[in-house]
Amino acid sequence: MNHVTPIAILIGIGMMLQKIFKLEVKTLTKIILYLFLPAALLEMTYKSRISLETFFIVLLFLTIFYAVMLLIIEIYIRIRRLGKGMKGAVRNSVILDNNGNYGIPLNQLVFMNEPFALSIQIIVLMVQTVLLNTFGIYNVMGNLNLKQTLKTILMFPSIYCLAVALILNYLGVGIPSILAIPLNYLSDGFLAVALVTLGVQMGSMKWKLGNMDAIVTISLKLIIAPMVGLCIIFLLNIHGIAGQALILTCTVPTSLTGVLLAVEFDSESDFASQAAFSSTIASVVTVSLWIYVMQFL
Repeated sequence: MNHVTPIAILIGIGMMLQKIFKLEVKTLTKIILYLFLPAALLEMTYKSRISLETFFIVLLFLTIFYAVMLLIIEIYIRIRRLGKGMKGAVRNSVILDNNGNYGIPLNQLVFMNEPFALSIQIIVLMVQTVLLNTFGIYNVMGNLNLKQTLKTILMFPSIYCLAVALILNYLGVGIPSILAIPLNYLSDGFLAVALVTLGVQMGSMKWKLGNMDAIVTISLKLIIAPMVGLCIIFLLNIHGIAGQALILTCTVPTSLTGVLLAVEFDSESDFASQAAFSSTIASVVTVSLWIYVMQFL
């Protein structure tokens, strides 16, 4: 509860600003996608300390987890016979999660800054970044051919920042203070700007109460996903902090950055915003319950 309340306050501030000033959502979105997000990703990845063994265990877990979740999503899409835009929106809302500006602080709170637990969260964030900039962009650009989609993917700086951070981390190369200081400022500002921007988008959207697809998406994200993660933990025989940290990554709500992509490319942005906001609010209850369950792993 204490972790989610500040998030809700910042979103509320964004909604209030939109009602008063009628802000341009796309401008804010571009600032985040091309500046704040790459900076935050570069700094967090650069500062992380990750062993090869941990990396491969987490990668195996995530491969199975995403495969199972995609199978469930595709079954639902076929049953509902969703249109092309909604197919991508539902996929992104379930697969892309808020492991950056929600999962990292949550991990630090639950595990009290335990380095091993945080390293697992960082690996998940890396994988999510790759998914966001490939799978996520592909889903919001359903009308473009593969060549155009790849061209758009390569325009986003996050992938390059991830690669640079990994190389610098591996080689032990320091970042000059003249670059490190502004990088730190941008990284620190990412969470607040992203949440306020979500609030601005929420303030400009048309709400549809009782949206069946939104309800199912939120249920898949907050209830089914952690249950799938729990089954995989037992299947792979992962115990202790590693198992708890992996389960925690499955409990976080829908990605805010996925909403920004939907806004940027005019692809079901109202649905994406509703799914992200509603899952964030509902996570106050669900995350608390899963943290309790984690104690018995």
